[in-house]
This record gives sequence, structure tokens and C-alpha cells, in this order.
Amino acid sequence: MKILLFSDVHWSKTSSIVKGLSVNYTQRLEYLIKSMNWVNELCEQENCDFMICAGDMMDKSSCNDMELTALKDIQWNNKDCYFLCGNHESSVMDLRYSSLKVLESKNHYIINKSIFQYNQNYRHPLKNNNLRNVLKYNMFQDTLFDKFQNHLH
Repeated sequence: MKILLFSDVHWSKTSSIVKGLSVNYTQRLEYLIKSMNWVNELCEQENCDFMICAGDMMDKSSCNDMELTALKDIQWNNKDCYFLCGNHESSVMDLRYSSLKVLESKNHYIINKSIFQYNQNYRHPLKNNNLRNVLKYNMFQDTLFDKFQNHLH
């Protein structure tokens, strides 16, 4: 099984460095459309089974008219695409309400359930050289992947 994974698109009409207008939309949206079209083409070229957006496809919990219209210019392939709801898509703890809903379609699925509970005391284990922590981290990643796979079936 081959999966194309992408994340942190942050779909928005402007950013701190790309602000000007282009032909149809802002320069930033034009760049994002090209980037997303490339992702879809790459998925086809590499014969991937499906795509996963690992969060933050959208930059905020609401979209304006230009951002919504520009989404229509993405040339989506026919592969299934799973969008994990990230911290930018929802302004509330209830992930059922998010800007990702505009992408939901026959082969675009929104995963908006919390897979694990947030732990404010969690420290990234790879930031120190403790082998035990690295092994725990790898087990955590496997568990997370297993839980994600359950959403697909």
C-alpha cells in the first residue's frame, strides 16, 4: 500500500510574506492551487492508493469568499483523501465544527475525532538522547497509526 502524506497547507488568501493580487486570486492562493495540483499529480504518478492531509489544510476555522472559490480550482484526482482536523481548522474543542467541512465529498473524508487525549506534561522524547524514551515514542507512533487505520475501515 502506498500513501501520499501532506500537511500544513494553511489555505488562506494572504500570509505575512505573500500578500499581493495575481490574475484570479491573491498570489498566495495561486501558489497554493499550484502546490495542491502538484500533490494530486504526484499521487497519480507514484500510483498511491490514497492521500492523507495530516492537519492544517486550512489556516483558520472560517473561510472567506475568495478562499472558498479558489478551492474549486484544485484539480483533485479520483483517489480517496483523508483530512485530519488540525488546530487551525477548528476554533472550538468540538472538532465536528471546522472549515474542513467544505472539502467533504464522495472521496474526501474528514477525520475529526480526537485520537488521543492531550497531555500538557508530554515532552517530545527525541529531544533528549534517552533510548527508553525513543522506544516509547516509537510505540506511541505505532499505536497512533493503528488507531488511524481503524478510522479507515
